[in-house]
Amino acid sequence: MFLRTKCDRELYLSLHEDSELDSHGMPVPLQARPGIGVLQTAGRDFEDERNDQLIQAFGSLVIYQPDKGGANKPVKAPLASLLGKVTALPSIILQGKFEPSSFQNAVMANVGLQPGQITQVPPIAGLIPDIIVVRQATADDEEVGSDGCRRRIDPATETRRALSIIDVKHTSEANPSYSAEVALYALFLANWIADQGLQNDYFVTIRSYLWTRFKQGQSELDALTSGASPATAGQYLNQGNRTFMS
Repeated sequence: MFLRTKCDRELYLSLHEDSELDSHGMPVPLQARPGIGVLQTAGRDFEDERNDQLIQAFGSLVIYQPDKGGANKPVKAPLASLLGKVTALPSIILQGKFEPSSFQNAVMANVGLQPGQITQVPPIAGLIPDIIVVRQATADDEEVGSDGCRRRIDPATETRRALSIIDVKHTSEANPSYSAEVALYALFLANWIADQGLQNDYFVTIRSYLWTRFKQGQSELDALTSGASPATAGQYLNQGNRTFMS
């Protein structure tokens, strides 16, 4: 939000719990605007539609934990468990959750914060990228390092699997805060891989995207999934990349 508003006061107030703000006589957040619940519901429905589209296109290559209520709906589940179920490439992971609490301070140090600054960063918990594509490395990949820097890879010799993050947004276009969210996921996922000792198996690629409503129903992926003849997983992924980048 700060990247969108550039408001120092909004940033300062957002770093405190409501009870802390109130006890010090500072303004607490306003009640949600009328209709915000409708927008949230529309966002969840849009995400469900995207999940259904992926399941239709990729079939058993989509890995997720279904809702216990009987509906074939993905719910959040430990990312390590979902990654362990990948047996073919590409695979699509939905709602994989990972906790950065054990290595958050290390991440802050990796990006250049001093010890005194690290203690001022509020806890970050429950990171859940909507979609993670697990695939082979390609020539246009670069690795996101644990310090946030990009590193070149050699696709001819790279044996690790690339993890590409896709965040679904019920909006017609991207904005700085949505893009920053994907970057945050990428940075912390790169550090999670190292924390789990999986750095020889996976890397986070810079080829990560927002999937918005832009050209909804008219994208190249939509055309492919609605075609009379089924396509291969690779074809779906190639057309999907163009759709996500849009």
